[in-house]
Amino acid sequence: MEAYNVGSFQVVGGPQWIDDDRYDIVARAEGPARWPAIRPLLLTLVDERFKLVVHRGSRPYPGFGLVVAKKGLRIQPVEAATGSSISNQNGGVKATGVTMDRLAEWLEPRIGAPVSNQTHAAGAFDFTLQYTGNDGLDPSGTEAPPIFAALEEQLGIKLEPRKLAVETIVVDSAAKASEN
Repeated sequence: MEAYNVGSFQVVGGPQWIDDDRYDIVARAEGPARWPAIRPLLLTLVDERFKLVVHRGSRPYPGFGLVVAKKGLRIQPVEAATGSSISNQNGGVKATGVTMDRLAEWLEPRIGAPVSNQTHAAGAFDFTLQYTGNDGLDPSGTEAPPIFAALEEQLGIKLEPRKLAVETIVVDSAAKASEN
């Protein structure tokens, strides 16, 4: 999943053992390497070690459309974004120069489903979002709304259930790797 930059729900097909077996892969680059430059190296390693034959596809999957709420967008685009970052803060996140596409990507692992930006909001945004998980308390111990409510109340966007066309990696064949 990491090599192909997909979630588990995006891997289709292959033998049963790919869901059950676990491997520790220890590798070293020839020189200094940082993410995302490591991804193509990891992809080559995984393809060669497991003799993967895959193709890309698409299938409908339940997810969410990121849309502007009825009361409208509550954040304004920044004039000149000099970079993009989303950093965890006490009970939420602080975003700088973040597009709605990037926000949709960031939301996916937090809500456990694919998210498609359908806001049509151009530009990049700076904002702080205070939210909690399912327990009703943020890490600082104060009350904060769940992420779905926080998005609408604080940013003027919301997540609506949708069937989305999700890119998949279809495993045509794979072989168990042997130890070195």
